[in-house]
Amino acid sequence: MAESIARGSQTEIVYIKETTAGSVPTSGSVYKIKAASESFESQLPTEFDGDIASDGMKASTVRQLRTLTGGFSSQVEKGAYNDFFLSLLRQSALTTDTYSVSVTSTDNGDGTCTIAAGSGTPFADVIVNGPIKVAGFSASAMNDIFRVVAVLSSGLSVKIGKISDSQSFAAESTVSATLTQTYAKNGGNYPSSFTIEKRMSQVNTEGSFIRLSGEQVNTMSLDVAPGGAPGLSFEFLGLNNTFANDGVVGPYNWTVDGAQTAPDTTIAITGGTTDPQAGDILHIAGDATNTRYTVSSFAAGTVTVSPTLQDDIADADKVFFYRPGSDAGSGQKMENNLGYMTLDGDQHCITAGNMSLTSNLSPTNCVGDDEATNLVEGSRDVTGTITPYFCKTIQPILTSIRAGATFPIVFFMADVSGNVIALHVPQAKADQELVKRADDGALLQNIPFKSEKNSALGTNCIIHVLNA
Repeated sequence: MAESIARGSQTEIVYIKETTAGSVPTSGSVYKIKAASESFESQLPTEFDGDIASDGMKASTVRQLRTLTGGFSSQVEKGAYNDFFLSLLRQSALTTDTYSVSVTSTDNGDGTCTIAAGSGTPFADVIVNGPIKVAGFSASAMNDIFRVVAVLSSGLSVKIGKISDSQSFAAESTVSATLTQTYAKNGGNYPSSFTIEKRMSQVNTEGSFIRLSGEQVNTMSLDVAPGGAPGLSFEFLGLNNTFANDGVVGPYNWTVDGAQTAPDTTIAITGGTTDPQAGDILHIAGDATNTRYTVSSFAAGTVTVSPTLQDDIADADKVFFYRPGSDAGSGQKMENNLGYMTLDGDQHCITAGNMSLTSNLSPTNCVGDDEATNLVEGSRDVTGTITPYFCKTIQPILTSIRAGATFPIVFFMADVSGNVIALHVPQAKADQELVKRADDGALLQNIPFKSEKNSALGTNCIIHVLNA
């Protein structure tokens, strides 16, 4: 028996922001989810009844509560995950702080550069240890994204350092410069949710679009290592799921208007809502070849497709449409070779690092309904582990850990175009672990950490996003 099997390589996963949590939007922008793997799921488990049976066999089962869990894993890419960053941090938008100053001098030394303003305290509110974009200098090397080492003289000057080996500084004076930080802090009060749609239309039947609505980001995890790209994963919780015949925000409920034969290039359709447009994807229920067609044009009830019709179709065959999601990312992955990890404000030789942010969401359920009514946020926890090689420069940090001191940790990530994303823990407190011997004979110092709230910044984690 031949069956139409959905092909994972052609299954698009998209999302759209919701106005009301749990309600599928009828308008708005649809974006692709770039995922190397995904695990979005809906479960409605059952359990056996509690009655004791003389023959040992239960007479019936009882349904429990529906849960929507899962998520996806990918590699870090500029612009692809900003909506999910904001959902996790409970912020409505990224914050941009711009510092426009007249620079009197730059002082290059010890691998850093100090930028001094002519007067006032223009840099008083700069976030120390985070990335900052510098522009306006004559020397092109100075117009880049660096890290803030310190704010000096109560904000008159700012000291910046490199985030990769490829950067350099130049001495200049009397220029008008602009320094910018763009970020979002953990701890906002703006909940945002999404409808996530799995599109498996190549099975050519009803209900091939699975919509998971009310989805909120619960946990984000980052893994970095020498070489390759940083690994990023998001875990979600949702409210409900439904099945649809067509993709969200696009043509729906269309049928074939009159029998047609292969290899026609046009197909007459009728009865639907929202006209197809160039670039839309369609499948036809009666097409035994399960071909995916792309719309070239639509006019007067007739859609022109590519390739040509591959099978004869009958009058009233259902036509399943979806409008492809837009690409929110740059298409260019970050690289672990292009960004340092800093510990206590300095670069160290770190062989591995991971970090996890969670909102500890939980569903609220009411008697009489198997679906959750909403999601309630718990504590906003940040944890992780960094593994530097045991060396002379790490020893003072280990001493401070033993004394219970806190310190900042920043994961800097960059791509070849110079775009930067940084995960910034301003006040980490570490657990104590002994030095371990690696397989290659090197000595490693695992440093598991938790993030406390930094009272000056009002948060326990900041995500910085800066475009070159």
